[in-house]
Amino acid sequence: MHIRIRNVICNCNFTVLKFKINSQLKLISKECSTLVKLEDLQSRYSDVDQELILTTLNTATPEHLSQLSVSQTRIKTLKNWQSERGPFKSLADLLKVQGFCLKTLDRICASIVARRPQDEVSHVPSKGRRQFVIPPLSKQHTQNFSKAVGLYLGPVGVSWASLTKSNELHEWGHFKFAEVTKKMLPTETFSLAQTILKKLPVGDMYVFEAPMYIVTPLDNKQTMVRNEHLELLSMLLALLNTSGKHNAQLTEELAPNCVYYLRSNLSARLFRTLMGTERVSTTPAINCLLDILPTSLPMPNISVRILNELKERYLAQSAINRELLGQALLLIVTFMEICVHKNVESLAAVTQGKRKVITNQS
Repeated sequence: MHIRIRNVICNCNFTVLKFKINSQLKLISKECSTLVKLEDLQSRYSDVDQELILTTLNTATPEHLSQLSVSQTRIKTLKNWQSERGPFKSLADLLKVQGFCLKTLDRICASIVARRPQDEVSHVPSKGRRQFVIPPLSKQHTQNFSKAVGLYLGPVGVSWASLTKSNELHEWGHFKFAEVTKKMLPTETFSLAQTILKKLPVGDMYVFEAPMYIVTPLDNKQTMVRNEHLELLSMLLALLNTSGKHNAQLTEELAPNCVYYLRSNLSARLFRTLMGTERVSTTPAINCLLDILPTSLPMPNISVRILNELKERYLAQSAINRELLGQALLLIVTFMEICVHKNVESLAAVTQGKRKVITNQS
């Protein structure tokens, strides 16, 4: 009798624990999905536009706000939030206000930008400045870090490349997992994320490529694979930010963000591995970058210092593994060139002459 009661209690405790874990994982997945959608929203507004939006919301009178598609209820909520926490510093702050969703934020942003005075428009570049990384990097971030880790999540594995500010490659590796053929349970995805975390090198910042915004409809399998990857991505985001080993700024009270998302296809545009909407092999770009073989393709004038041991290990890999490794290296090199060093030639290459390039040197 006692054994039965004990078994019932154990089963109940396990069920409660499983429910809590699944609830937390769903919350993390939802937050990551919101982050991806926010990145898409922010990409549609230049830095100049976003500064105008924040300034307007921080300084406008209730009468002015009522003319910008903001209801009286939301105006009151905005002002209460500001009085308690201070001015808004980013568009992401606005999503913390009760009653504000991405759809509402987009409508308000569009209304503010559309009402910009014409004399102000004439002093702003037609397309403004592009935001390449989410969340934005501050001057303090770019000055005080010593090493950043690029993380590439592919269909059959994850790869990483650890690079210093002087473009020295310290660690370069990959971990392959079975291709997703069926829907994984949240606990299975979480276990995979924990396994990956243990293999990742330590850095001051971790950089993923932002998931692409999908326009064309996906079939059932493609939808399942994309959802699994988004869930895995969200769990890695949470684990990296809350890992004492990987986040040096972590305290008992605060878990400062150390994970960033580089705009999708940015490395492919910089290193010419994008043909239309399809990516091609990274091998020519890696050969040029590491001075392995010359290439006739136009490549940016960038070099990476690497130990012979890492180079030989890369050359000994299979084609699939080399592709995994190559994606991670191109990702972190692009991040350094565009977001840290603000290399004018690299900026011009990724904007393809369609936008006026403005770098923030402050």
